[in-house]
Amino acid sequence: MAYSFGDIIHDIARRRTSRGRTTGPYSRLLSGVCNLLFIYILVSLFKDKYYIPLVALVALVMTPIAPLAVLGSFIYFLYVKYWTGVILLAVLWLIGWLSVRFGIRYNAKRITGQAAYVDPFEGMPDVGTAGIIQLCLFALALLIPGTLAIPFWVLFGLATAYRLFFYYFRLRSPWATLHYPLMLRYTAICASQMAMAARQGEQYSAESTLHALVTSAYPGWTSEQVVSLISSAKQKMLVFTDREPLEHCIRSRNPSLDRNALSESMGKIQAALNGPDRDAIVLGYAIAEIVGRDFGDNERTKYLAEFFSGRAR
Repeated sequence: MAYSFGDIIHDIARRRTSRGRTTGPYSRLLSGVCNLLFIYILVSLFKDKYYIPLVALVALVMTPIAPLAVLGSFIYFLYVKYWTGVILLAVLWLIGWLSVRFGIRYNAKRITGQAAYVDPFEGMPDVGTAGIIQLCLFALALLIPGTLAIPFWVLFGLATAYRLFFYYFRLRSPWATLHYPLMLRYTAICASQMAMAARQGEQYSAESTLHALVTSAYPGWTSEQVVSLISSAKQKMLVFTDREPLEHCIRSRNPSLDRNALSESMGKIQAALNGPDRDAIVLGYAIAEIVGRDFGDNERTKYLAEFFSGRAR
């Protein structure tokens, strides 16, 4: 049987999603809901003394046949008329299916180069650790009866708030989903190339680091395409074509801002474009090009406004 290009892309995206790689915000958030619901199901089974499906789900949840375990449990609950389990597993399946769909779609766009190959949650291991703690606290809060459970509910709430804070930090604006992961990548690439240059007795090249960063965002691109994006960013920076859009963006946020003060700020920004921080500004403009490619010119302008204000660092 011959497979089309679309089938191949879908299969790659599905496999990446199944490993939890580059699944995107919607898939990640729905996956978190699934995890909490799964814990609730396990606790419900324990309390209602359905030990066999409980053991089966726990034993098989991390295996490739986990869906079969869920299906088998669902059929069993239908047979014994355990409607709580039927409803909970049906909801779990629906949310899990949506999570996978969103993850596959997110991955497919990035595999085909339609969007930057960036995970908004890249470089956030603490959130994963907090997730494990959150699930354990949730289970204990459900299992422990009466007022003894209150401290665990409080701790669960704090762990949830901690995770949501970091999610908000990365998801509060489309540009943020790209800026922070790309800045972390840039730091890692920069450190690696500096160390390599030192070992080989060569001079470090910021241009090479920037090229590697853009390549990491679009791994399927040719070198010419990468150079074209960087050149476009440099040209816009050189001419400062974003002055009027930036002024409009800033004025829309702060209508009472004095025009002279705004003009003075724009002048300082334009002067800084050829100042000692030029390499850092080129980096910002390169990321702005990626933001614009993924989310449009308006979001690109918003990002530049945040970048020049110092809020996007």
